[in-house]
Amino acid sequence: MKQQTMPVGSIPSVVVEAVHGDLRLAGWDRSEILAKTDGEKLTLTAEGDQVLIACDESLILYLPRQAKVSLDRVAADATLQALQGPLVMGTVEGDLAVTDLDRVSLEGVSGDASFRNVGALDVQKIAGDLSLRGSRGSCSISVVKGDASLHEISGPVTMNTIHSDLTLSKVRGEVEVSESVGGDASVRDVEGGVHLKHVGSDLYLRMCAGRWRRVPGQMRPCICSRCRAWSTASMPAETCSCACRLRRMHNSTSPAVRPRRFRWIFLGRPARKGKACRK
Repeated sequence: MKQQTMPVGSIPSVVVEAVHGDLRLAGWDRSEILAKTDGEKLTLTAEGDQVLIACDESLILYLPRQAKVSLDRVAADATLQALQGPLVMGTVEGDLAVTDLDRVSLEGVSGDASFRNVGALDVQKIAGDLSLRGSRGSCSISVVKGDASLHEISGPVTMNTIHSDLTLSKVRGEVEVSESVGGDASVRDVEGGVHLKHVGSDLYLRMCAGRWRRVPGQMRPCICSRCRAWSTASMPAETCSCACRLRRMHNSTSPAVRPRRFRWIFLGRPARKGKACRK
């Protein structure tokens, strides 16, 4: 295994060329860069205020925590952690795991993507599933072709298209899906506004601190009379996840039909809240 070190300042600007294998990148408290690879090529070159890193195999990289990092492409899996500076990435052709990063801008992931305890997040495309837990800034995601699960979000969330299921919980900002959710959508414990243009299957709302309005001409919802959980179940006899019976929110005498296109708009905090039921 080849190894090189280079002393740098506390806030270096690091540019990593294409990584032809796996990438493991971590921040540490030393004012130096440590790079390791199993390949035949490993170069660290200082050009002005930048440090250029190139290799021909998998790469293990340790940087100062405040470093500004730019990554070209990763041919396999990537694991990134413990960086407080901005990170700009191209494509990751495998799975991506990000933990304890401040600002992340990502072009695309061919596999699954996992984010834990991050700041601002900007992702163009994820071909697999998305898991995001703990975000301190705004979150912008264009396309997720698998499931999307987002929990404990402190800032606004903007998404265009989710091809499968969407799960949201403990969100303290506004949520908007401008295009569609292909599968089920589950929204729980949201304090900001929620805008869903189209959901291909069932919609579940629970513990949302506010009033909800249906756009005219869209679908008719059901609400659990005990736990106040919203659902798109089309018949009063169907049950919600807490096993309470659902009642219709309208007095239509026509046969129940489950339409597919709808939009919810969050209107604000209500004067009274329904009590959560006990199983």
